[in-house]
Amino acid sequence: METKDNIDNKYIIIKKLDEGAFGKVYLIKAKDTNKFFEGKVFLKENKNFGNLIPIIQIISTLKTEYITKMIDSGKGLVYKAGEIMGNYQYVVYEYSSKGDLFNYIIKANQVPLEEKYAKILFKRILEGVQAMHKIQICHRDIKLENILLDEKFNPKICDFGSVHSVDKKKKLTFPFGTRGYCAPEVFTRRYDGIKADI
Repeated sequence: METKDNIDNKYIIIKKLDEGAFGKVYLIKAKDTNKFFEGKVFLKENKNFGNLIPIIQIISTLKTEYITKMIDSGKGLVYKAGEIMGNYQYVVYEYSSKGDLFNYIIKANQVPLEEKYAKILFKRILEGVQAMHKIQICHRDIKLENILLDEKFNPKICDFGSVHSVDKKKKLTFPFGTRGYCAPEVFTRRYDGIKADI
């Protein structure tokens, strides 16, 4: 039996980074290359998984450094403490070592973010959002917790579990996103996903 905590016998689980409504995010290391990545394991079956992966693959090809790139995806056995947790869907992303923007801003004893730096961060986040919008994909859950920071503190938009391809002629009808961050029109159940992102 596999003794190390791992995902699909390909990625060693180092530690848990976050936990959401649909699953857990782990710092993982690839067995073959020893490189670090982030692995999102969906502990609840995501019926839209098969449709999401091709969209995330397209997003990962965009020529911007301000979007987290997908490395791998699949379904496989997850081991924790030497026991099989289950056969789960997972997505592997590049690792952003400085955490998310929410925790960076509210860290204890952290001095306020200087305006000149905030402007740079905001511009780069907008570049990432704009790259997605140019190919008619909306994110639908843009928030501080979904902006990661790499080792140079560059922002990286992440968590593409709510992305959607936009048809200019049709409005979106299902409210997605984190309530406190959503545009008001999202709750009307008839909204433009790109405008709601902005």
